[in-house]
Amino acid sequence: MTAPPRHPQSHVNRLQRLVRQDHPAGILQRRRHDPGKQFESSIYHADAERDEYFSPRVYALAQTSFDHNFAQDLDLEQIYGAGIGWTAIKNPTEELDVKSTLQYEGQTFISTASQDQNLIGSTVSGAWTAKLPFRSQFKQQVSWTPAYNNPNAYSAAETNALTVPFFKSLALSVGSNESYLNDPPRLAAHQTQFVRVHDRADLFDQIEILIGQ
Repeated sequence: MTAPPRHPQSHVNRLQRLVRQDHPAGILQRRRHDPGKQFESSIYHADAERDEYFSPRVYALAQTSFDHNFAQDLDLEQIYGAGIGWTAIKNPTEELDVKSTLQYEGQTFISTASQDQNLIGSTVSGAWTAKLPFRSQFKQQVSWTPAYNNPNAYSAAETNALTVPFFKSLALSVGSNESYLNDPPRLAAHQTQFVRVHDRADLFDQIEILIGQ
């Protein structure tokens, strides 16, 4: 019996693009949060992951991510971790991956350096992709990030995206990004982002609407 083939994979994601051309690496947008009050947000995200399969469904992974979120008072969150993943479902119409990592997480905040933290924790996540009629596609990702040396410093996130092609390389993509940080010193712990209209050739910028709570 021969061993299953190894399928190394790697990817790098830049989650956000800027609507304004003079800030190409992230987003910066202001909007009215309630009458007489202005809500300001600046969000940057980047991540990378390397997957190494040692069976058709099970793989080891190493990952890193970097986040900045003004509304959550987060100057920089950096994560370095490794773990294991499992492709629980894989067929022509859907795919489900679940992952768990052990990681170092560093948090630095904008308002006060006394709140900065060095954390040891995990990220438990799931990613589901479904192919729909008319070449449409739905993607959902959820994650839970506990910290073992500070139980209050947990976070969670959920992203949803529906992509519908409608003309040649053009596609309509509508989605949401929910994030929750339990321990920000000030401002919004929870934030909702509704995203985006774009084309497959990536000729148009994303449109971001930010709501902080």
